[in-house]
Parts: sequence; structure tokens; C-alpha cells
Amino acid sequence: MVFIDKYKRIFLLAGMGICIIAIIVTLNPNYRPSIVVRSLSRLIVPLQVAATSASSWVGGQVSFFWEMRHLQQEVYSLRSQIGWLEIENQRLQLAGEENQRLLELLDIHQRYIELPTIGARIIAHDPAEWYYSFTIDRGTNDGIARNMAVLGTGGLVGIVQEVYPTKSRVTAILDIRFGVAVRSVRTEDHGMIRGDSTLMQQGLVRMNRISATAQIMAGDEIITSEISIFPPGIRVGTVVDVQPTPDGLTQFAIVSPAANVRQLEHVLVVNEIFTPEALNDEELEE
Repeated sequence: MVFIDKYKRIFLLAGMGICIIAIIVTLNPNYRPSIVVRSLSRLIVPLQVAATSASSWVGGQVSFFWEMRHLQQEVYSLRSQIGWLEIENQRLQLAGEENQRLLELLDIHQRYIELPTIGARIIAHDPAEWYYSFTIDRGTNDGIARNMAVLGTGGLVGIVQEVYPTKSRVTAILDIRFGVAVRSVRTEDHGMIRGDSTLMQQGLVRMNRISATAQIMAGDEIITSEISIFPPGIRVGTVVDVQPTPDGLTQFAIVSPAANVRQLEHVLVVNEIFTPEALNDEELEE
């Protein structure tokens, strides 16, 4: 090894010389190789084959790595596109749901087309153990006043309780402080819708003061009456059950509100105060 290291330059030069001579000689078409040259050829050819194979292998590996890198870039690009598509799909889905809610509100508006209304967005909820209210983004600057009816998808949602320049607080139909005079569409029997602390958790309200002889039953539609502080004929909900009071003098009904208060994002405010002539002081206090 020491000898080879010492004279490696001479060996390299000799090898290069032999290769050059072999190339020059073989370029002559009339050349007939001697025994020495043929012997050298036998040594050179395997080296050429090995060099060619090595070159092909290296080229293949380089090509493979380049292709892998290209594929990885394509994978990253596709993953990025999939991510954006998922975001876009969610956005379109939310937009579709929003449009559906607005279409439902438009349907409510068309159902009560004779009533002047203004659209509002719910900006805060204030649920508590005994109360249920929310805040909308409309106030006195928009013509909103206390005691105005608030409608949502399905029907009556609540009443405007507090008003500020740019916002208002609405007492929802589920709230125990809420009360409105109503009647049954089928039987014309009257009663008073009240929020109930127990029924509130189930999304239900109570209809009190029903005559003991009234024929109200489950499935009957309940609307605001002519003696209500709200415009008459607004859909309130559907009777779920009817039971007599403990004294047997009246009945009460469990009513499922037409509007799902807990899932609302937009509402319509009837921006006009309705004061029926038949309304007396006792009903106003209720």
C-alpha cells in the first residue's frame, strides 16, 4: 500500500496513456490489433462495462430522487388544495345555511306582509336559570321602541323590553317574565301564554286561563288574539298537551313555540305599537 501511494501518480498517468493509445489505434479501420493490444482490450472492456453500468445506476438513482422530489411537491400542492377546498366547502355550507334562514325570515315577512317590519341580527344571548333574553343590533336610531313584537322563523319570538340607540334587549317567549294574550285557531278559545321555569328547559311554554269547557286539544294552533298588545294572528305555537288546573275551574295547555328561539340568528321586529281598543288595564299588567 505504501508503494502504491508513493507511485500512484505514475500509475494513473500510465493507465491514461494506455487508454489514449488504445483509442487512437482503434480509430484506424485497417488496424489489426496485436496480442498485447488484444490483451489490453480484454482488461479495458470490463472496465468500460463496469463504468457504463455504474453511470447508468447513478443516473437512475438521480432520476429517481428527482422524481420523488417532484412527487412530494405535487403531494404538498394537492394537500394544500384539498385544505382550501375544505375551507371553501365549509364557507359555502355556512352561506347556504345562512341563506336558508334568511329565506325563512322572508317567508315570515311575506306571511305578515301587512305588518311593518325591520330585520335585525342577534348579537348576544343572555340565558339564565329563570330568564331567557337576547340583544339585537337595532335600537331607537332604527325606530325600535319598547313592547314591539319580535318575529323569527316560524312565528312569535318575544317582545322588545329595553331599547338603546343602537341595540335592544328582547325578552323571549320562553322567559318567565313574558306574557301575551292568545287564542286557539280551531276553537276560538282564549288564554294567556306564559314562560315557565320548568318548561323553559324543554323549550316549551304554558297557556293559562283556558275555560274549563274549552275543547282545545293537542295539535291546535295558537296565535296572538285581538286583545293582545301584539298584532292579532301572529303564530305562537302548537298545543302539546292540555290539563285541568287543581281547582278544576280552568285548564292549561303546554305549547311548543313555533320559533326555535335558541337557534335564531336573525329576527324581524314589528316596528309599530299595536293598541287594541278591547285591551284593559288588567291585561296590560299581565
